[in-house]
Amino acid sequence: MAWSARIDEADDLPELDYIEGELTMLSEAWVGPLRLKIINRRRELKDIANRPVQAPSYAPGAKFGLPPADGRWLYAYRIDDAAFQELQTYLATRQGIYALASGNDPALFVLWASEWHRRSYRGGGLSWSPLLSDLGFRTTGQSDQGMLRDIARRGLQAWGRPVIKLSNHAYLGTLAREGGFPAAAVESGEGGWASRILTTIVGALLGNVAADAETALTLAEEVRGRLPQTFDDNDFVQLCADLAFSIVTIRREAEPKAAEAGQPVAIWLDLNQPGWREALPLSIGDRTADRLVDSLMAVEAITGAAVGTDRLLQYGDDGWFEAVRIRLDGAIDSKAMAQIDPAFGRLRAFASGDLARHMPGELALFEPPAQGDKQWSARSVRMAHGVHAVPFAATLELDLRSGERRVSRIALPGGKPRRGQLLIAEREEGEELAPRCLRIIGSGSGQFRAEALYLQVPAGWKVTATAGEEAQPLGMGVGASQLWHIKGGAFVTDESGDRYRIRCGQANDRSHRMDLIGNECRWAEVQATVDLFVGPPHFRTAADGGQLLIREPGTRQWRQAPRVLPVGHFELGWRKDDILLDRRRIAILPSGAELARSGLGPNLQYDLTGLAGVEVIPDADAPVRVCENDSQWRAMAAKAATNRFGATIRFPTGPDLAVTIAYPCPAGLAQWDGKLVSTSELLTLADLPDVLAVDGGGMELVAELNEPGKPHLAELSWEFEREFPLASVRKELAGLLMPSGIEAWISLSMNGGQHFWEVRPFELNIEWRSDQLTTDRGVVDESAHLYGRPMADPCREVDFGSYNLLSDSNHRPVSFPADVGGPWLIYLRSGARVLTRPRCLTLVGPPAEAGTDLGKAMAVNDYRTMVAQVEAWLADADSNGGSEAVQELNALVCALEGLPPATFKVLELLPQYPDVLTRMAMNARPDQREAIMGLSRDLPFAWCLLPRKSWEGASREIFDRITGLLAGHPDLMMERAIEAVKLTQRSLVQHEPLLAQIFESDATDNIADVSQRFLNRSSHRIRGAYYGRYRRKLADQLPAYFITQGFNQQFIDTLDAPCAAALAATGCWAPDAAAVRHIKTVAHNFPNYFAEAFAVWLKESA
Repeated sequence: MAWSARIDEADDLPELDYIEGELTMLSEAWVGPLRLKIINRRRELKDIANRPVQAPSYAPGAKFGLPPADGRWLYAYRIDDAAFQELQTYLATRQGIYALASGNDPALFVLWASEWHRRSYRGGGLSWSPLLSDLGFRTTGQSDQGMLRDIARRGLQAWGRPVIKLSNHAYLGTLAREGGFPAAAVESGEGGWASRILTTIVGALLGNVAADAETALTLAEEVRGRLPQTFDDNDFVQLCADLAFSIVTIRREAEPKAAEAGQPVAIWLDLNQPGWREALPLSIGDRTADRLVDSLMAVEAITGAAVGTDRLLQYGDDGWFEAVRIRLDGAIDSKAMAQIDPAFGRLRAFASGDLARHMPGELALFEPPAQGDKQWSARSVRMAHGVHAVPFAATLELDLRSGERRVSRIALPGGKPRRGQLLIAEREEGEELAPRCLRIIGSGSGQFRAEALYLQVPAGWKVTATAGEEAQPLGMGVGASQLWHIKGGAFVTDESGDRYRIRCGQANDRSHRMDLIGNECRWAEVQATVDLFVGPPHFRTAADGGQLLIREPGTRQWRQAPRVLPVGHFELGWRKDDILLDRRRIAILPSGAELARSGLGPNLQYDLTGLAGVEVIPDADAPVRVCENDSQWRAMAAKAATNRFGATIRFPTGPDLAVTIAYPCPAGLAQWDGKLVSTSELLTLADLPDVLAVDGGGMELVAELNEPGKPHLAELSWEFEREFPLASVRKELAGLLMPSGIEAWISLSMNGGQHFWEVRPFELNIEWRSDQLTTDRGVVDESAHLYGRPMADPCREVDFGSYNLLSDSNHRPVSFPADVGGPWLIYLRSGARVLTRPRCLTLVGPPAEAGTDLGKAMAVNDYRTMVAQVEAWLADADSNGGSEAVQELNALVCALEGLPPATFKVLELLPQYPDVLTRMAMNARPDQREAIMGLSRDLPFAWCLLPRKSWEGASREIFDRITGLLAGHPDLMMERAIEAVKLTQRSLVQHEPLLAQIFESDATDNIADVSQRFLNRSSHRIRGAYYGRYRRKLADQLPAYFITQGFNQQFIDTLDAPCAAALAATGCWAPDAAAVRHIKTVAHNFPNYFAEAFAVWLKESA
């Protein structure tokens, strides 16, 4: 379409701004008159927008029992079935669209049409035809479209409603939106596709305190790919945004009051604002719709919507540092998951590669597509939340694992290394001239919507403003860089005279970034901000025009880049109209360059081929020596053990480039710098983020649990290739180790080999020496502090000050304030790491006062008496119920801050009280659930092993509480109570999927088919001999099929484990600690089989 015609047909200001933004990138002479035309058109649109809307003073729907027009949404008139049918009958008598153009008929037509869309629209695109067909009118031709639009415009004006341009169907789209959320979408219920999409939008809105209606629309657009094809249109996307934002608006107002009353927000609203559902763009009184609304009122807030990354500049105690915020909630790009079989079920996502060095551990759960859905979805865990220090040079990738197996590695959106010396950012936190968090939105030249921006440039670069612009320095940025604050725009000039241009306040964001597509070098890793390619890459940009330039680093003179980029180390620049749009630094090896490795140990050698004109020189301390012909390296046995070494690439053109190269070592453990970890070194759980398992190919890491005199109590394993950060499995190792007591340890080995590495819970002990309390070794961690908790008030943590060899005070022996007394728990902490085994001491000062019965029981000096009183308190809580005890326990769990739950006797004893545990889970607040459900990792129990009757009792308590609250509303009481129980159960299933079968079994398979499928694909992975651990106790209740089919005896315990777990859930037996360990091991190693067999046998045993 011609530029002039586009301007004439622009119906709103944002569209006009977008056109203007496109024109600003053009320098042709004919652009000037078009910009004047835009100014005039903008003035016209503003005049139209500023015309006052006359409030109607009549009631066009009076004859149908409707109130006078007052400007409300049309769905808010709540037309019932009789009124809708009466309206339709009346309009049908008008015998054609032209007869609808007078009197109140336009108003009645739009009211009926909006309600028709809510009741009858089933997707497929908006059209006048089905509306007119239901009135018995003929289908219109193009000539009648203008009349229908005029009728709609006048009808909407009669009700005091505007025409909203949502799409090309402005009038039809407005009528659809006025009717509210269509019934066909609601029919899928609270578990259907509409619910899943709305849940994602509502959760993201709740997690953003500044979210508004525009934010809701943006989020709805992000999940549009999950809509059924028939509803995939702009108008329905807007309806999703309207409903989600209405829900969030009501929740934000009501939640503080509901929390104060200790009631679910939907119940509080039913009690205190009975008409609250009237404000929603959704039918009311319909059970399916009401259940959908109730589920949305219970959605948990998501901090950071969708899946992606934000690169940040964050200000801390030591100045600015590079950071990242990873968003792992919502739909996942279908391309990233295209090769992953949904049959794997739920996958666990761990940081991998560069990211694992800085943000190690499990970050999210990936859920497979639900029935009728198209995409995988992610749900983050607490560790992923917030801002993390990660350098911009790091690639952001995740490993997806199913049990012991790595399924795939995926790159996060926006996870490529951020290159560029000129970075553009927007402020997220802090004051305008004193920001504390900046989000990177571009590099190099560009135009941006924000009126004010922040630049980070190397020290020595100049930032200048022209007329109407401002540029102000803000001090040092990261490293030797300078931060600037600009308004309007600025020119940036580097040390070589190159100029960049940044514009603020533009119609859209447009950063001019070069993309280089080619074969990245796989055998050498670059730490600097340089891209290393084998063979010349291809150059690509997002815009037309400009010139690709090349020069050697450190020189000033650019020259035209050849069509095929040469071998060497260069800077590339993209320049247009004397403005440098972007600049990158790259190194190119010859197309056939390769470093091949062969042999092992003393026979190891590297062969360099295809490196004509390029040298690769190992560092002096590398474990290889260069042979006479320079094209071969051989191992040097005397060098220190490592799994990588440094080298230098010397190019014919440009400076040298430092790289690291992998060195094959025996399967083992190594630090991130490549140094191998000796088997004589003691590791603790706190050390694991700094260690990775390494091997030249595929390997299996095996962890065995041991106690004094009891070796090989339990085992976990993980398959990996080349490298595997132990931080990824720290929680699982802690879950294996911590329930077994402080004296237990884990032996790590490679594929069950002869070399073991020992992992213990803590690296230090606090002990008595010569009547003085001290640590068994000196502490050199400058961030180490001595902490304590009074047993009378165990949620309260007191910092007694620094404790390390670098401190002048409070070091060896331990000293305490004189006013602190009674039983205290004492330990050293460094940040989130607890360094010592917590030790209970009786201090000589005045004892702390206990405010609760539990505090009084725990604050007894004599250990046996304390245990007896804690057991009595738990027994009372178990038999008599009471929400106060459950709330106190949940608060203690959430206050642990890295302390093992077994530190406190009351938590250590919880596995003996299943009724208490299930009530803790069912009554946990949304912000407590992750911590509460995590108890099964650190204590000897599993949620799926707790008796179903305990879950039923906890559910009945919630039901009784809700029915009691709604006793004065018998019409709502039963349905709202049932829905409250279901919503709570569903929230727990998100954390532990096996609970779904306990709450409502849906198994349709049989144990024969499940076990045969499992053995066909996984029998080679089953470890251990036959012990008959379950058959001795439960022989008559376990599947006879496993025996009659003559399965290998070493498979029987693994096959029996989920069936034994199902029998525990039905109350047939109570597993001891050893059985719990084995059941957890099988569930970890074979999650799909465990889930299928557990579901089948639970139903079979009911």
